[in-house]
Amino acid sequence: MHHGGAFDKFHHTDYHGKALSWFCELKFWSYFEILGSLKELGYVQVESMWYYDAKDVNELVLEEKDNSTRRIKNIAQMNGKVHIYVVHPLSQLDLI
Repeated sequence: MHHGGAFDKFHHTDYHGKALSWFCELKFWSYFEILGSLKELGYVQVESMWYYDAKDVNELVLEEKDNSTRRIKNIAQMNGKVHIYVVHPLSQLDLI
């Protein structure tokens, strides 16, 4: 997951920020599990989530609720990972 940064251009390779890796059980992984993990990190409000798909013409695809989870799981199985980008209000994160 990529968070706490910004895009120079709205493009996968032009992101500068923090990266975090999660090990996820694909059978149980879902949009709502991601939201729960984000809340544990201090992100109580998420505006949107995007994922990187090299086969999509735009490369970054909006994750709409649980609709794209199957594609994200397929990308993770093929590549061993999937890149997720989180858009959140700037004032949300308060690290202690």
